[in-house]
Amino acid sequence: MDEAARLLARCCPQQRHTGIVHGDFRLGNVITRADGTLAAVLDWELCALGDVLADLGYLLNSWVEPGDPEPTGYVTAPPTAAG
Repeated sequence: MDEAARLLARCCPQQRHTGIVHGDFRLGNVITRADGTLAAVLDWELCALGDVLADLGYLLNSWVEPGDPEPTGYVTAPPTAAG
């Protein structure tokens, strides 16, 4: 854990864009229209000010590619498991 903390601190990019960060931005917290476009983002109780790219990172945490193991629960097969 200490090594992971050191690595993350050393490689942390500078914050460039500050805005409202959802904090739990994932496909389970959005409503889409029939054509697949975004209609609404739900579940804002975790929102805060921060780097807006944090939401993109959180969304990518649950990204699944064809052939990846089927998740059996909440983020039990992260993208890094594919490698």
